[in-house]
Amino acid sequence: GNPYQLHASFYPGCFGASTPEIDDVLADAYVKRLREIADNPELRTDNYVGRQDKDFSPYGAFYMLQHLSKMQRADIAEDLIIRFYGIMLRHPTGTIWEQFYSGKSLCHAWSAAPTWYLSTNVLGVAMNFEADSKIDEIIIEPQSDTLEWASGVVPHPLGDVAVSWQV
Repeated sequence: GNPYQLHASFYPGCFGASTPEIDDVLADAYVKRLREIADNPELRTDNYVGRQDKDFSPYGAFYMLQHLSKMQRADIAEDLIIRFYGIMLRHPTGTIWEQFYSGKSLCHAWSAAPTWYLSTNVLGVAMNFEADSKIDEIIIEPQSDTLEWASGVVPHPLGDVAVSWQV
């Protein structure tokens, strides 16, 4: 079996229950497992659902992207989005699916993790909603590994935040 179940690793990492040493090991394991799943269509079908080693879904991708963000591993996050969500966008539906195969719902809100990641990491817009902060405090720190430019708008209670950057 796989000694690094993705969901057993990215959930704790997402919530800060990890160390830099563990994260280094997990980064390598994430890359290996994500490529294995992306490159093997059998691992993205109904035949795979229910198997004990099924360890990655669009729902879980949100938490994995959060862990990768904390690890500052934009390279892995961007590869994940390209490999898994690119399949969906190249499909005739052009929508975000419930699973990483087209056998279930073909338009599913919980699968929109890349929207959050691209807004908060690639555009770099972090809303400061801590109890002692002001609503108008917005941190903009774009982070990307493979992109040469990004542009977008992130909604905010006081008005849209427009960001555009280029390398």
